[in-house]
Amino acid sequence: MRDLVFTRRGREQRGTTRFAPGTLVYAHAPYSGDGYQRVFFTGRDRETGRWATSICETRRFDSWHRVAVEDPELLLHLATHGAYWRQDDLSRDLLPLVGARLADPVAFGWSPELWDRLTRSALAPHRPRLAECAAIILGYDETEAERVSAQSDQVGALLAHAARAPGSASPTKLARALTAWARFAPEPITTTPDRFFTKLPTLSTRHVGPAPPITRHPSTLTGVVAWCSDPPGVLTAESLARRIAATLGFAEKQPILWRIASRSELLGWLRRPSDVVPSDPQCASFVSAMRNLVVDLVDSRPRAPAPNEVTNDPYALNAELVGLGYALDAIGPDRIELLAPDLPIDADLRRALRRP
Repeated sequence: MRDLVFTRRGREQRGTTRFAPGTLVYAHAPYSGDGYQRVFFTGRDRETGRWATSICETRRFDSWHRVAVEDPELLLHLATHGAYWRQDDLSRDLLPLVGARLADPVAFGWSPELWDRLTRSALAPHRPRLAECAAIILGYDETEAERVSAQSDQVGALLAHAARAPGSASPTKLARALTAWARFAPEPITTTPDRFFTKLPTLSTRHVGPAPPITRHPSTLTGVVAWCSDPPGVLTAESLARRIAATLGFAEKQPILWRIASRSELLGWLRRPSDVVPSDPQCASFVSAMRNLVVDLVDSRPRAPAPNEVTNDPYALNAELVGLGYALDAIGPDRIELLAPDLPIDADLRRALRRP
């Protein structure tokens, strides 16, 4: 089990729901025509220690090898879900399908240091002002604010609860998004006429929901705090995005639209084709590759060569932007679209806060 991070109920978790990182698991035989991308795995449950079977993506595992199985209980699990390995399956080389030979960043020219740094930063901004913002809104002292800010999902749950608390709709309460925006956003930011915010439309397997309204500030309290707690990062991201646009032949001083959503929602959005496609095929290819970088980092599966260390190279500028914790979504003739992760919300803590 590889040590990858995923979001479960608003909380970041390593491994999978069933298997902790480093767990030895047994892969079942192919059972569908998806090219062995998702199959059943059996291993020791991370909580109970008993044999458990779960369907997972094969990219989450490495160190693939053959082994003889003799444990009766394990054999029962292997027989219950999926199918036994057939001789035809054993004669096939499945390693290319699971990406074991394609997941080495060095093979694509990435230095391990740069790849690791970008992986840690992918849709994970630093947010140096998070403790300060939380302390002001929640009424915490500096020590308590630093403690809860160390786990941003707790801050998200506390702020979401504060936004729904009795009296939070009062114009004097910082729990209102507009009031918090006026308090935390520096004046040059609030007076800039070419910056807008919106959410992601609702995504489903069949369609994309209607476009949410565009506003002059984030529409939720957690969105305001997420964006305002990293002023240097968001302003630098905007500057880099405009430099990328200028390099690709667009006007540099375009309005910027920020889409703020949870990290998992942003990843789902980036995995689908962009709604804004430049008319120039080469430019469209550039933008698509830059969008894919975040997905490649999260999946630990590079698909494009490392950027050249050349001034104003769009790939290098995009890697610098991704290193700040944000992502380029689209570049069009009338605006640039950037993605910013909202504060994660600990679902268990939020549910506990709602109880009387």
